[in-house]
Amino acid sequence: MESVTLVLGNIKTIDKELLIGDLIGVDHGAKLLAQQGIQMRLSIGDFDSVDKEDLEVIKKHSNEMIVLQKEKDESDFEAALNRTHGYEKVYVYGGLGGRFDHLYVNIQLLKNDNRLVFLDEQNQIEVKREGTYPIIRNEFQYVSFFSLNEAVISLIGFKYALDQYPLKHDDLFALSNELLYEKAKLIVHSGKVLMIQSKDIQKKED
Repeated sequence: MESVTLVLGNIKTIDKELLIGDLIGVDHGAKLLAQQGIQMRLSIGDFDSVDKEDLEVIKKHSNEMIVLQKEKDESDFEAALNRTHGYEKVYVYGGLGGRFDHLYVNIQLLKNDNRLVFLDEQNQIEVKREGTYPIIRNEFQYVSFFSLNEAVISLIGFKYALDQYPLKHDDLFALSNELLYEKAKLIVHSGKVLMIQSKDIQKKED
């Protein structure tokens, strides 16, 4: 199995273009998927904010459904993540914004699982460990890099290039870099970095 997308509930509408591979709906995220008639491999959560009618709709659109206890030692997202063994890439949609305590936990999980990619309409966040990574120009205008420990990185083909630079965990200057061409390259010589691709949201004119 290659990819799976976990859909969490911190979104109002679903952009189907962001749904990659198999789908797992997590609590309110499962409700959003079911309401749009999207079939899930799995729906999981305590569903404490979902009424019985919506619960039946979720069940109808799930190949498998797991109802968790309301009182537990792990979040619904952690429980869903524990059921993604075998997938090479795990995309998480709807895990950004909202309650900061949940966001903090999600970022900690991201740092420890190199399969995870958090995304929404404005951001794509992932961790890069030692290796060479092609960065392709896409809808995200900016690319930022933050060290999760003592890392050494090179940035090739970026507006602000770096050559085997020792990026410290408290360095903040690698914010809002941009690609010069259609392709660029990140080399993580040692350590690991948080890579955030982002874009501004265009305001709708009245």
